[in-house]
Amino acid sequence: MALHDTTELNSLLERQAPFYSQHFKIIEPHQPLPENCHPLSQRLNKPHYTKALMTFSKSYQQQQEAIDLSALHSMWSQWFFGFLLPPLLEYALKSQTSVLHVAMNLKNWHWTYHQTGRVECFYLVLREDQIQRPTELAITLLERLLVKLINPIIKQLSTLSPVSEKLFYSHVAYCFYWYLSEMPLAQECKLNLLNQLFSKDTLLLAKGATLPHPLWRKIRLKNSEYPRIMCCLRHKLPNTQMCTICPLNKNKHKVCKTAI
Repeated sequence: MALHDTTELNSLLERQAPFYSQHFKIIEPHQPLPENCHPLSQRLNKPHYTKALMTFSKSYQQQQEAIDLSALHSMWSQWFFGFLLPPLLEYALKSQTSVLHVAMNLKNWHWTYHQTGRVECFYLVLREDQIQRPTELAITLLERLLVKLINPIIKQLSTLSPVSEKLFYSHVAYCFYWYLSEMPLAQECKLNLLNQLFSKDTLLLAKGATLPHPLWRKIRLKNSEYPRIMCCLRHKLPNTQMCTICPLNKNKHKVCKTAI
């Protein structure tokens, strides 16, 4: 059953994913935002983003004088998507359609910075006129989220950095893959979701129109005939480890056979 009370929605996330509940809050329009909290559209412009990235780079400059700029942008975006996507997956799998519909509107998003320059906490404003929606399948909600929220964010990030859209989508793909793999779902449900997210070259919601799936071939699933096409850490900062399904990993063939 869909919840429309922000207290209940925040409590749901706290029970299911206590770590992420510290970095993702749902609020009502009348509730005050923290003093240093600003709209997503304002944060993702050149002055704000450049300042945040300069702050973010300081912790890595201590380890290495010359930093790969692309790697810096890449790692910053991993923090961004890493705090944004798991809570949305939790709400999608708990049939909280109202949250996902509100999330698809960029105007409903705000966030605060951590002292290191990365994202600290997202705030999603739950507007009453947007929550009365019929229940939808989780995969439909996630695909619509890709089109209406993730795609415009990635397009904006790609204008602010030397990192390609494909690399940002690799971050999104791995975050989806990793978190879904860790969720306590029935195996059949989990495999079905993973296949629908990563094994289709077009989006299901296209309804006759050809709409390329942005996550296709971003993850190599077990028995897949297609190789993974890009490593999400192609540009690496010092001491950053490759994931077990990285296409650049020298043991990738061995690992991919055991991937979900």
